[in-house]
Amino acid sequence: MPQVTLLVVAQAANIAGLRARLPKHLRGWGIGPAVEHEVQVVVSNLFAAALLHGRGGQMVSVRLSVGRGALVVEVMTGSTASPPRRSDARPIVVQLPPILAILTTSSGVEERPYGRRFWAKVAVPSARRAPRGRRRASALLSWLASRPLRRRRAA
Repeated sequence: MPQVTLLVVAQAANIAGLRARLPKHLRGWGIGPAVEHEVQVVVSNLFAAALLHGRGGQMVSVRLSVGRGALVVEVMTGSTASPPRRSDARPIVVQLPPILAILTTSSGVEERPYGRRFWAKVAVPSARRAPRGRRRASALLSWLASRPLRRRRAA
């Protein structure tokens, strides 16, 4: 199962940079632009929830993994602080943004010994691989495009 983990400092200013890093990985897995945008929105919302319910300045890991027809997004905080509590000693309930119910098949929050795990599953159509000849041609064109152009001298 292909996956990637990105480490990001837990600051609101880093959401845009995180979103900009996603398309490279998603396109490499054959995920199209329509689903790509949905994944960016899901990652942004999970990251914002982690900021709201974590401590600022800590590192947050964002993991994307593709399985059978689903992309799992996990945002994990690494806070060693105990979960915040109300004045009546009940733990604060973390609620995820309602848009996640629309864009995902399931989502949730889990308490861990060292922080929280915010997760969501996004349905993705199975990526069909291009026929072998097209893959080779595409690789050749990419290689040629990366080579510097040589200019011919006039005789």
